[in-house]
Amino acid sequence: MHSSLMRLSSGAPRRNSRGPRSGQIFSALVLSGALAFGAALAGCGTSVSSTGYTPAPDAMCTQQGQYACYANTYSVCNSAGYLTPVSDCGALVCSDSLGCVDCAPGSMTCVGDEVHRCGTDGKAAELLNACAFGERCRAGTCVDACEVEASEFIYLLDDQNELLSFAPRNDAHTLSVIGKIGCMAQGGQGPNSMSIDRKAQAWVNYDSGELFLVSTKDASCAPSMYTAGPSGITPKVGMGFVADLAGSKTESLYLASFGTSSILYKMTATSQTPVKIGSLPMSQVSPEMTGTGDATLFAYFPSSVANEHRIARIDKATAQILSDWKLPPLPAQANAWAFAHWGGRFYMFVTPQNIGNQIYRFDPTSNEYKLILDKTSYRIVGAGVSTCAPTRVG
Repeated sequence: MHSSLMRLSSGAPRRNSRGPRSGQIFSALVLSGALAFGAALAGCGTSVSSTGYTPAPDAMCTQQGQYACYANTYSVCNSAGYLTPVSDCGALVCSDSLGCVDCAPGSMTCVGDEVHRCGTDGKAAELLNACAFGERCRAGTCVDACEVEASEFIYLLDDQNELLSFAPRNDAHTLSVIGKIGCMAQGGQGPNSMSIDRKAQAWVNYDSGELFLVSTKDASCAPSMYTAGPSGITPKVGMGFVADLAGSKTESLYLASFGTSSILYKMTATSQTPVKIGSLPMSQVSPEMTGTGDATLFAYFPSSVANEHRIARIDKATAQILSDWKLPPLPAQANAWAFAHWGGRFYMFVTPQNIGNQIYRFDPTSNEYKLILDKTSYRIVGAGVSTCAPTRVG
């Protein structure tokens, strides 16, 4: 990986077995556990007497050989009157009566995206609820998919129908393949653009004008109700979901017709009928778009010409530019591009002619424009991010 930096002048694990009962303890295990546990207590400022360590109150016990949980560790009461570890439950749950188990008896637990009651044996039992579309099961309850993986990634699509995730948090910048989508576009045409809704579902536009719905979990594909070419809109469009109001859970998809005289349209996921808003600024290329959870729409105009390579904030009601940032020109005119906002920064996925596949990042707060990945294996044509993704770094 090569990088350059410029500043702009403006602008289910294996179950641990339950320990023995009533003093049937392996002395070596107890002795080593006692030493480690006692050292940990001493390190925490616990007093030490001539007879040994004085344990913290919640680690004290009275019945030698009795088992109990301490700090998610299955432990046994020793002759000195405090608990010593037998098994660290790790990702499992510690039960006083069962040891390390999958879940606490009587609690709610997840099996995939289903909510189950935990049985008396510490295993998932009765099915209580199957999470709805767009929800995930976490800690025994169904939550909005926006609250989990949907907000963590920028999703990408390359010209070979590979669906990928890109991790921007903490500048990880890792690319992971989810799978190859099998949408059957008319005439075998290829993908042109992509956006992601709050349910972590990809909306993929093909050169044929068709719009498909793709799962970001397994890349499976389904048709939408969208009809290509209504109201004079071109088959190929740039797209971006935007929250209707800052912090709102409702959103709309904005589409830019393909051409130097692009038109901005808006539609809801329910109606899937585009409504014309107005003309976007003239450009040598069609813009790609991205939106945020604070109800802001942005457009990206790639260019190798000075003062024409830019990002613009677009008025959703009029299609006019509210403000923009001029970027240093690309090394050559892009023949593929995509665009997304995450954490207060913009990410541009471009393939300048005869240069290779590149990923740039622009931070409008610091005015930093940076090439973060060069010559990747993927010619990206679509990028999308959920409107519940963070709007500020951190």
